[in-house]
Amino acid sequence: MAGQRQVFRILAVASMIAALSLGSGAGAGAVVSAEPGPERAGTCTVPSAKDLQGKKLHVAKKIIRDAGCRGIIIVRNKCKPVKYFGLVVDPSPKPRGIVSVNHRITLWRGIRQTADGMICGELPDNTPVEPVVDISVYDGVYNGMWKPPNREYRLLFTVSDGLISRDVQGIIGPDGVTTALTSVLTLPCSSTAGLTFTESGQVSGDVVCSLGGTTMAGPVVAQRN
Repeated sequence: MAGQRQVFRILAVASMIAALSLGSGAGAGAVVSAEPGPERAGTCTVPSAKDLQGKKLHVAKKIIRDAGCRGIIIVRNKCKPVKYFGLVVDPSPKPRGIVSVNHRITLWRGIRQTADGMICGELPDNTPVEPVVDISVYDGVYNGMWKPPNREYRLLFTVSDGLISRDVQGIIGPDGVTTALTSVLTLPCSSTAGLTFTESGQVSGDVVCSLGGTTMAGPVVAQRN
């Protein structure tokens, strides 16, 4: 019996040494310097008011686009002294921080102030007028089909603030057309503008997806529940 107890003690000590060695190795392999995580897919960081303050309208728009924000830019006029004529003024922009790439962004532009300081003359704007569409009109759960030649695949996907998820992955622009279509049923897709969404909930378009040298192309039709 004494011999068996001695064997058990030796095995127990060996197990403790192995456990300590593994723990030490894990500690040595722990993260030493934190790397920032990847930016969330489908988002952009709206430039700060400081970055846009005093910029001409077209310059401010370019800064926003260069930051990856692709949504509609709404311009609102604000009565300001003449030195702010045609420039981006406070408070701008709205919203701020991290938003969906298709989120609408509002800028305030200074317009002429008359001598009484109360009535402003409008600043002419030759910028093409963009339709103001709230991207949330496409939100919802969709059922549909993808029909490559001689095949049919059922689809179930959701849209939230321009982001498409589940069986279909991608991004919808303010005009209802996909600006990115990354996958259908996990198959990588090459079509950037393959689907069109309507405010009434219909979806249609052709997509091209491929995996391992096999390419499948066909129409997608879907309806919001």
